[in-house]
Amino acid sequence: MDLRVEIRHHDILLGLAAGRPAGDLLFAPTRSDSGVGKLADPSVPVLYRHLSESIELAFVARGEARIATPAEVFHMTPGKLLVIERGVYHAQLPAASALRHHVCWLHLRQKSASLVDSAYQSGSRAEFSYRLIELPGRTNVESIGAALASELAGRRRGYPHAVGGLLAYLSCILIRRLPQARVTEPPTRESVALAGDAGVWRALETALEFCDANFRLGITRADVSKAVGYSPRYLSELISSHLGHSLSDHLRNLRMLDARRLLERSDLSIHEIAIAVGYTHSSHFCRAFKQATGLSPRVYRGRLGVF
Repeated sequence: MDLRVEIRHHDILLGLAAGRPAGDLLFAPTRSDSGVGKLADPSVPVLYRHLSESIELAFVARGEARIATPAEVFHMTPGKLLVIERGVYHAQLPAASALRHHVCWLHLRQKSASLVDSAYQSGSRAEFSYRLIELPGRTNVESIGAALASELAGRRRGYPHAVGGLLAYLSCILIRRLPQARVTEPPTRESVALAGDAGVWRALETALEFCDANFRLGITRADVSKAVGYSPRYLSELISSHLGHSLSDHLRNLRMLDARRLLERSDLSIHEIAIAVGYTHSSHFCRAFKQATGLSPRVYRGRLGVF
């Protein structure tokens, strides 16, 4: 990675370790009643829409922005930090008073992490751009993200200090990874909303909402395509081109997110969880879960709470 880019992102990651008062620590939890595609503030232009498939952290390096979920709109200014749980549909929006903003996103996936560096410039030629920086390493950063989410969900006495310590540790780990970082092209350079094709976005919204409402019933790619009125191949290509993964992958990801939640928060058996998330046979579920996470469901559950 170019030295100037490395120095810039060193400063960005160093900002994670800054102390924050309780009011600057924001949290978007997974909610069973938050449907995909329905944002809390649909009246403003959307820069990018996304369903979190890992724990995400968002913070503003410059300017002002808004991040909308189905439950809430978060007004983001420098210093504030938003932790988003897995499975939360959200969108990046420009603030009404801001001509320009710079938002950084951290995706924490087990041992790997990525930094998405996004920028928006309004005016006669509105532009939205973002860069993806992969940060490989050995430390389980997802467990740090899970600890952050737990602190913000519980808000027990002294939680701002606990969050500050976790962020300082995370910042140190990610800065150490910068020399091995790779700058890669994101799968989608422009959101559907910016592309201006409202019909395409409506089809995507319909497909995503159908998936969200029915994935536990064991639906297939063909079932989703029938609900939207497109051929399975065309709909899968449409989703892949705009979201970066296929329709089949999206269904599997939804099931894996729900399975993680049940493994973490319920006493259901592995077989019961497999049935609950749409698998007929627990062996198929266990194989898919290990492919997605690198761990069997039993081992994953056994490692919970280990920091």
